[in-house]
Amino acid sequence: KSFLATATTKKLTATLKDANGKAIAKKTVTFTVNGKTYKATTNAKGVATVKLALSAAKTYKVTIKFAGDGVYAASNKQVTVKLIKEATKLVAPNKTFKRTLKTKRVIVTLRNSKNKAMAKKVVTLVVNKKRYTVRTNSKGQAIFNVALTKRGTYKYTAKFAGNTQYKAISRNAKIVVR
Repeated sequence: KSFLATATTKKLTATLKDANGKAIAKKTVTFTVNGKTYKATTNAKGVATVKLALSAAKTYKVTIKFAGDGVYAASNKQVTVKLIKEATKLVAPNKTFKRTLKTKRVIVTLRNSKNKAMAKKVVTLVVNKKRYTVRTNSKGQAIFNVALTKRGTYKYTAKFAGNTQYKAISRNAKIVVR
């Protein structure tokens, strides 16, 4: 028996074949990673697929096992799966405000590579040498109330520092106060 393992987007697949290379269907295969065991049943092509509950971008060792049955002997294989940090998108718009407007609100949006909002992530905004830090809401929006009272054009930088799962990103834009 042999396994061929591949990992894509936190899914791991293994193909179970007999000694002649024929796919073995309807058999339970276990995947053990980080002390947690996942089970899957092979399909008609001998492929078992599991979704892994892993978030940190690092290298994991995965043990794949077929326990055997009355027809087929047990088989196992250890593979290495490397999760890479997921790309992020940060939208930082140019904004224009009237000088007399008391609250100048800048909304920066953080999304993952699948364009889904990233909630509860820390985003910083630096404008006119002042740093603002907020967490994104459920829509992935970081809402900043910026204190600028003088007319002019101000450059700002919005930044997500990244974490064990997501890549860092920063964007530059302008605020115009008229």
